[in-house]
Amino acid sequence: PATYFAAFYRSLNLSDDTNITLIRSDGAGLANRNLDRNFMTSTISLANGPLGDAMAKGPSGALEFFNNNTQTLRILGYRKVTGLPVTAIVGIDKSSALADVLSEQLNALFISGGLTLIIIALAGVILRDLRRQQKAEAHLTELNSQFSAMATNLPGVLYQRTRKPDQTGAVYTYISDAIVNLIGVQPDSIV
Repeated sequence: PATYFAAFYRSLNLSDDTNITLIRSDGAGLANRNLDRNFMTSTISLANGPLGDAMAKGPSGALEFFNNNTQTLRILGYRKVTGLPVTAIVGIDKSSALADVLSEQLNALFISGGLTLIIIALAGVILRDLRRQQKAEAHLTELNSQFSAMATNLPGVLYQRTRKPDQTGAVYTYISDAIVNLIGVQPDSIV
């Protein structure tokens, strides 16, 4: 069986930090693709240790442990093969397993940070424009007040008349309130 499984393991597209082991229920190794890509059979002690404890709890599961040989934190997943006294164990370096997730999280962080900066910049532009508009409106209100005060205090009527676009006559666009005293007509009825 070791030759068959060795050929099967070679056909899998696995990273270099992944190992796969098939063991019997007594712990005897049937086949193993270890980290240095060698294939061997050996006996794994299931009596003591985290793997044996985990396997005693159920037919499948996962655990995390520190591998003293490679000095890395590893994740092991195991599953007992239904109907056979065989368990498949797959192990991978935790940092490799999480590398894609961490990379995607970092990308998401950069994107969200960039979008946040864009939103802050746009908010600043909008706020600046609102302040300019408020300032312009305040200035226009002040000019209208000054103009109204001047028009009210003039001796006579102040008016503005423009030609119609078709050149057929003129239109009054402004007449001061003094017109009421002069001819008794409201400015709104003329404009």
